[in-house]
Amino acid sequence: MIWPMKDVLDVESLSREQFEEFIGFAGEFEGSSPIRVGEGRTVVLLFYEASTRTRFSFELAATKLGATVSVVDVSASSVSKGETLR
Repeated sequence: MIWPMKDVLDVESLSREQFEEFIGFAGEFEGSSPIRVGEGRTVVLLFYEASTRTRFSFELAATKLGATVSVVDVSASSVSKGETLR
């Protein structure tokens, strides 16, 4: 099955029929092999403000996609002295 919508931002915008189709489509992935689109890539995470849940979510997602993850801790960098990360 091919999902006809490009984005689903919330389930409230879906009709009941679309919602049931969406759940059925998602169920087709159950037990399938993970898609490793990040294989051989490095993802750098940079957060200027502390956000444990967001950092963990992004790190976990990138890892599950096969990417190597590097986290830049701004509080421990020279940004506090006025240097840019660039």
